[in-house]
Amino acid sequence: HFQPWWGVPKIGMLHDFLGVQIPINTFCIRQYASPTVHALRVRQCQRRAELPRAATVQTAWPLVSEEYFEYIDVLSSVVDYVELERGRSAQRRYAFVELGCGYGHWTWTAHQALQQLLPGAPYKYLLTDVQPTLEPFLQGIGRNHSVEPHSLRFHPGKVANVSRTGPLRGKYYFINWHHEEWLKEHLQHIRPGPIAAEPLPITLHELLAIHQMPCVLDMVDVDIDGGEIAFFDDPNALDLLTARARRIHLGVHVNVTTIMGRLGVRGWRLERHYGNGRKADTEWGPVSFGDGVASLLNANFSFDKAETFCSQGPSILPKPKKGAAHRRKPSPPPGAPGRPPTRAHHHTPPLPPKAQRSWLHKLLSWLSHSD
Repeated sequence: HFQPWWGVPKIGMLHDFLGVQIPINTFCIRQYASPTVHALRVRQCQRRAELPRAATVQTAWPLVSEEYFEYIDVLSSVVDYVELERGRSAQRRYAFVELGCGYGHWTWTAHQALQQLLPGAPYKYLLTDVQPTLEPFLQGIGRNHSVEPHSLRFHPGKVANVSRTGPLRGKYYFINWHHEEWLKEHLQHIRPGPIAAEPLPITLHELLAIHQMPCVLDMVDVDIDGGEIAFFDDPNALDLLTARARRIHLGVHVNVTTIMGRLGVRGWRLERHYGNGRKADTEWGPVSFGDGVASLLNANFSFDKAETFCSQGPSILPKPKKGAAHRRKPSPPPGAPGRPPTRAHHHTPPLPPKAQRSWLHKLLSWLSHSD
């Protein structure tokens, strides 16, 4: 279906086999330097470093490693869309949602694939991450790939779901966590200074509504650093995804047996699953996995059911009761009046709202910012 990219790489940029352009100091970092788990990236970074300036490059298909399976899911979602929409006078928009986007690698991958197979097809992309300061960087990468600004949306913040079952009943859980070390590694050349204050969380239904995403979601890519259990614990989110999403790729950081069970009873088919921190035998031979991956296809998806679901509106997705998480006001940014200055060498992970109000947390916070 796809042809590997060839051309002259831009200065300071790495071009992958689809022509995705990423700054070298964002793509080639030590968090993705394992010669086994990250073999795909390591090979690309090594070859890019060996290139003389202004050299013409003919790329090739990537090595099989952990990210290879995410490429399979993203490209499959594009192929499925093109096979349905090619030849139609009124094409629906290809819709891709990336939860925990970082620099948006998989969104740009989907876009490049779509432009190669069906140039001019309409699309809508939604990316989320915890850092508001990522937005101008993502917009810049979008321009590099000729993404129309009105078709690219970024939401800063966490997606909050409410559990109504089991020991998590009635509690808010926030997803899209990223380690501060990871953020600093990626953002040091984009935005110097302290990590910005975190926006308030939002539900999945609110997220899609606010950014006016199409009813049918061709793919939802979820890489939220261990927040999967909380995200897929909410039956409202599960029902929404089952009605509207055709495919899910899940970055696995925990045991996801429970998640697979919840999706399985709703008609989702597990196409492949390789656990985190393991070496597995795949159809391409043995592969080492760091986070792990899961590929899910909505076997019961129906365009008619999706449109019916969307036409019924929020009434079938009741909003959770407003609790402490919704009442909490955002903290002022570091250095602002009313907040002590942030020390670059000290970081206290954010705690749930209730813990933040405790006398112990206040004492620890005071000690951490005092000399």
